Amino acid sequence: MGKDLSGEAYLQQLLQGQSMSGRFQKEVEDVLVSYAPFYPYAGNFVQWNVIKEESWDEVMRPTLPYRQLLYVLLALGVVVPTLVTAYGVRHITDPIQKLIHASEQVTQGQFKQRIEVKTGDEIETLADQFNLMSAELDDSYSTLEKKVAERTQELATLNAIAARVSSSLNLNEIMADALERIMELTGMEHGVAYRVEGGEGGAVNTGEDDDAHLRVMAFRGLPPTFSNLGDRLPLRQSAAGVAGLRGEPVIWTLAELPTESALRERLATLGVEQVIAIPLMAKGQLVGSLNLSTNHHRTYPPEHISLLKTIGQQIGVAVENGYLYEQAEQSATMAERSRLARELHDAVTQTLFSANLIADVIPRIWKRDPEEGMKNLEELRQLTRGALAEMRTLLLEMRPESLERSDLNSLLTQLADAFVGRVRVPVSLDIQGNCEMTHEVKIVFYRVAQEALNNIAKHSGARRVDLHLECQPGQMNLLIKDDGLGFDPDSITPDHLGIAIMRERASSIGAHLKIETRVGQGTSVDLDWKATGKD
Repeated sequence: MGKDLSGEAYLQQLLQGQSMSGRFQKEVEDVLVSYAPFYPYAGNFVQWNVIKEESWDEVMRPTLPYRQLLYVLLALGVVVPTLVTAYGVRHITDPIQKLIHASEQVTQGQFKQRIEVKTGDEIETLADQFNLMSAELDDSYSTLEKKVAERTQELATLNAIAARVSSSLNLNEIMADALERIMELTGMEHGVAYRVEGGEGGAVNTGEDDDAHLRVMAFRGLPPTFSNLGDRLPLRQSAAGVAGLRGEPVIWTLAELPTESALRERLATLGVEQVIAIPLMAKGQLVGSLNLSTNHHRTYPPEHISLLKTIGQQIGVAVENGYLYEQAEQSATMAERSRLARELHDAVTQTLFSANLIADVIPRIWKRDPEEGMKNLEELRQLTRGALAEMRTLLLEMRPESLERSDLNSLLTQLADAFVGRVRVPVSLDIQGNCEMTHEVKIVFYRVAQEALNNIAKHSGARRVDLHLECQPGQMNLLIKDDGLGFDPDSITPDHLGIAIMRERASSIGAHLKIETRVGQGTSVDLDWKATGKD
């Protein structure tokens, strides 16, 4: 009391503030300072403040027993949320992260992903369902990969068969190769390829052709003594005939096989248990069959049967083409024989007939006029020489390998002799230089000369022909001239193919063909060739 406290800074701060108490530093200790205004009596407007100072330690002494409890509560306030968070991470967040990571791996095609969650709640159930889904995807993918591999192999086999059958027209090669590849595809131990004979065009309608039968074209996996297995078997009594009626591959056990008992007995000696007949179809008709057999019982999915049916149809078309090619070869052979027969009649036969007549009269002419007899002898010599040359030319046509071996000089000499013997028109043959050329060039020069002389013999009415061949290194020139009737080049119709064929032959070796002619002034054919880099 009696102490002036108005100058104390902490009191000024307290009185100017809004709070009526506060904690301040005073000398060496903290104090709690409080004040309260009051008015002593009415009419006195002087404001009084009652100020109280207390030691902060004394004020806080009653709360000391609760401080440790507060620290404990504070620690619990930190530790409990931390434990709750850790629990949530372990039992909720971490399993979800595992699920997310595993899902990302599955989307990248790694279907063997599995996760292990032991939470005992819905998350564990979700993880189990994810593992089940991943296992099913893995199994499905493995099955799909296997099917893709099988399908790829099937398509590769189909492509190989297609490539083979399209590269050959030989029936034996087609059937043998197709049989070998289809046995590789099916894994069958034995196989026989049959061609159907007895039908029109190499194909039969199995419901109508009584004379149709099977012909063995190839066999695999069988002893040599089985090379005639089913050969000449009537189609109606065969497995191939039944498959042809159905238009698709048919499978039998050995006991069910619709064929004669002797054939079944032969198959039984090999231990055969199952037989499949693959019909080779073309335009709805049966042209052949591939009969496969195995010593084991097997099952064939529908897609395998469909593939075998497709292969059978493809091979069937190739077999039909091969048969048509055989027919075309036979027709070409017959046509060539007819052509040779006509040429023999038109050339050699008539020449020999003329020679025979001259030979008959020569003795009488010789007795009357030896000089005239000598002329007839010379004519007889020319005729026989021409007939011999004509025969050699025909033999060359029949044996192309002889044409390849002969040199161009000999070939042109032979053409000239044959022309003289046939037409009785002299040919002046002049060959200069050493003619070295490829086989293709030689054949073109020979054919052009042959066609030119044939045209002269048929149309020109010439009395003389000059044939000149000049050979130099890397180039050749052939000139054929006649003094015949000539012709108007503009009057040549498209059905006269001789000149067009000569131009095509010249073009095939890069040669230039020039034909000059006028009506009544003869014709010249000039063939000029120069070697290029590729020659």
